[in-house]
Amino acid sequence: MKLEGELDEKNMAALKEKYSVVYTTPDKKPFIERSRAVIQEFAKSKGLEPIAQKIFALAK
Repeated sequence: MKLEGELDEKNMAALKEKYSVVYTTPDKKPFIERSRAVIQEFAKSKGLEPIAQKIFALAK
């Protein structure tokens, strides 16, 4: 896994240098919050509420 990360960093650096690629790190919290109701409804319809709650707990 570490090797993959290092390769990604090297590739990203090369793309940044060669093509002036700009990387961003979006704030995921608004997306998580807006999708919460949809995920909860889906989980309820499939009997997966405990799994959805674990996902929400990990997303904080």
